[in-house]
Amino acid sequence: MANKIFSADGHIDFPYLPLDIFDKYGDPDLRDRMPKAVPGDDGQLYWTLDGRALFKIGATSMGHSFPKQGFSLRLDRINEAGFFDDAEEHVFHAAVPELRLKDQELDGLEGEVIYGVLGADTALGDPEVTAGVYRAYNRWLADFCSEAPGRLVGLACIPNADPETAASMVREASTLGLKGADFHYQTAAKPAWLPMWDPLWDALQECGMPISFHATGQRIETNSEEYVANQKLALSVYGVDFQMVASRTLAGALFSGMCERFPNLQFVLGESGVGWIPYVLERMDEAYHDRYTGLVPQLPSDYWRRQGHTTFQNESSAFRMLDILGEESIMWGADYPHMDSVWPESHKFIERTLGHLDEGVRTRITYDNAVGLYGLGN
Repeated sequence: MANKIFSADGHIDFPYLPLDIFDKYGDPDLRDRMPKAVPGDDGQLYWTLDGRALFKIGATSMGHSFPKQGFSLRLDRINEAGFFDDAEEHVFHAAVPELRLKDQELDGLEGEVIYGVLGADTALGDPEVTAGVYRAYNRWLADFCSEAPGRLVGLACIPNADPETAASMVREASTLGLKGADFHYQTAAKPAWLPMWDPLWDALQECGMPISFHATGQRIETNSEEYVANQKLALSVYGVDFQMVASRTLAGALFSGMCERFPNLQFVLGESGVGWIPYVLERMDEAYHDRYTGLVPQLPSDYWRRQGHTTFQNESSAFRMLDILGEESIMWGADYPHMDSVWPESHKFIERTLGHLDEGVRTRITYDNAVGLYGLGN
């Protein structure tokens, strides 16, 4: 069994935000335009914007109430600790420091990196409102994490409409004490591999903050007739390539010259898994030698080993390729409290997937790499 484990991937989703967050932490001139908690026709509370329902309060990350026993073994296991039952009563384990710390202790965690409401940009629709939501969230998150520094490690949500606003919010997040940033790469207003985003990468390097590009998969219309009628099938198909969509993010980061221009910037493919990366690196190196040599002066795989990281929660076959991946680039995460989460059985899953590795390698993957990347000390 791993002695000390630190999750590099945990979550606070929009449905679990405190109901007064935008009143307390929002910019005064934007508060009237912020999402509001409003009862729906079904009697449930929803985060709404301009009369549109955005997220059911207390729902799962997919926007549904907890599907009762039997839909998902992992969700069932999570709810044995009362997570979703409590959420239905508006007691949100993920967003209450003392409850989250108890959930860490139940799982034997030393601490965790926390991803937030990134991806809300597609639901909100308005870049100015999105920036206001993210600013309020970041300010609240800094207070949340101050309850247990080193155990609650928050990543700022950074908007993706324009680079100057994004850079400004990185610098504000740094002054708040947040340890990294999260950027919705896939939905950026302009492709994130363009040099126009250099002000953002420059701000991150200046502040010493790693940037995360969390996997969000391909867009799925959860309100469509086809999805509603075939929910389990749709989720099964969607879930297969959820992580591998990040291959485009990786290619953009490595071929764009971002790593060459900002050699001290570290980037993370959040919840993107491991097994597909050796193939993509080999594919990129082959293309580099054949026709893309002029894009960057070094092999894409060289930049990966110097500046790239990924997180996973439950893989085994990938670790036969550690020589390609680089053990320093891989970080384990529990993915609390999502459907793919291994919480609260993380030690069991780590033993199953990494138990064959040398203890030193296992400790680097499950503890040292995350603690080192985010500057958390011992």
